[in-house]
Amino acid sequence: MPRDDEHPRGWAPPGASRLPEAQDELAVARQETQLGVDQILTAVESLLAADADNLEAYLGHVRSHAVAILEACGFQDIVGQRLTKVDRILSGLQMRSSDHAPAAPASDARAGDAEEARRACYLNGPGLAGPEVGQAAINAMFD
Repeated sequence: MPRDDEHPRGWAPPGASRLPEAQDELAVARQETQLGVDQILTAVESLLAADADNLEAYLGHVRSHAVAILEACGFQDIVGQRLTKVDRILSGLQMRSSDHAPAAPASDARAGDAEEARRACYLNGPGLAGPEVGQAAINAMFD
């Protein structure tokens, strides 16, 4: 990512040089999430495969894996802290760039709005919980 004064078009949003920091935080958050989930899944798989014939040994096994699951859930706190940091970086960037953004010519604005709307439908990621869309409706989009 170019520094603010090295942007290829001669202009970059103020604070753009902090974007690599945000990207690094997101990468580490993904890794920590994956590690925590892997630990939880490993513990649950071990619990499901455990032999319950010896009740005392089985209860000890359950307790130790229950503790491992609780410890693994600690990733959510660390990931939450990282995501809060990313949110602050992006919020600061948004505030500064909206104050300093050059005005686009009217003809470019219309084309940009259409392109932005087209791309937005792909960039929003998974939707929030809401009305279910049936498979037939999804298939109809591709017909």
